[in-house]
Amino acid sequence: MKVLIRLKAGSQRVTIHAKNAYIKNGCYCVYREDDTVRKFPLANLFDVEVQPEVMDARNTPALMNVKIHLHGTVEPIALQADSTSHDRDMFVARMPSNAIKLYPMANIAFIDEDYAAVPVRRPKEPSGPLECMAVGESRETTPAAYFKKIERLIKTIPESDTQVKGCTTEDILAICAKGSSLQWYPKTDARVYRMIGFCVGVLRHHNRPLSFDEFLVEGPNISESGRVEALWDTYKRLAAHTIAQVGVPEPEGTDLSGIYFASEVCKMMLSKLDRYPLEGHCFSLGLVQGLLTMGGALKDLTQEVSNTHHMIDCLCTEA
Repeated sequence: MKVLIRLKAGSQRVTIHAKNAYIKNGCYCVYREDDTVRKFPLANLFDVEVQPEVMDARNTPALMNVKIHLHGTVEPIALQADSTSHDRDMFVARMPSNAIKLYPMANIAFIDEDYAAVPVRRPKEPSGPLECMAVGESRETTPAAYFKKIERLIKTIPESDTQVKGCTTEDILAICAKGSSLQWYPKTDARVYRMIGFCVGVLRHHNRPLSFDEFLVEGPNISESGRVEALWDTYKRLAAHTIAQVGVPEPEGTDLSGIYFASEVCKMMLSKLDRYPLEGHCFSLGLVQGLLTMGGALKDLTQEVSNTHHMIDCLCTEA
């Protein structure tokens, strides 16, 4: 099985191949395949996900909606689970994929469970390292509503956190103000998706991950995918080059950086190039632009945004 552990001190997960995992004397203990044990103090954990060898890719709804409200956070963690349980140490959610999610009780202010609500649409992909793409709340009816959520979260980032040109708190608030004022129609629609994705990428770098499965719903495919593929290939190579340059570790069992997450998004979108409509690609491109800029890989954000908008204009004209 795989155990994915996210620490409070890091935004990405540590992934470990394990024979077993258990809680003992205030630690979450992972019995690894090499017969060694790695122990994580519960007080340092943000969450844990335990994945079986075979994930259930069923496409039927989960049985309940769960919202976990953590101390000191604005937005709850939203899950669709089949069942939940807890003891004095951990709150446990059993997912439709057969994965198990665990959250330290000490971090939780309160939990809302709704057995009657109609679960939101779920993608076919199982949960995992890109799980924030797999679980989300119902789609907002206007871009303004989602930008309001981004505004609330960006304001919680401490002033001491690194501020990068184009990605500062003021920059994100300006993007939200502009995006909220736009109406939905084909060309603007795709641009707004890119703007939202960019903001989500910046927030993720600051350990403020947002669910976004509503932006990656399969639909009418882009009619001419060459332009999109070229951008994805460029970003994938840029991420790989940066990983090689700065030595960001790729092997499982190590901390994943924002650059590595961006690399995984690029690989996923290239493998599913014909699955998503233009808006889904634009959201994901924005997400990667935010992550790569915060990670120092993109030096000219203005040019990258211009390239994306030129691609949108061309594709909308061809349609």
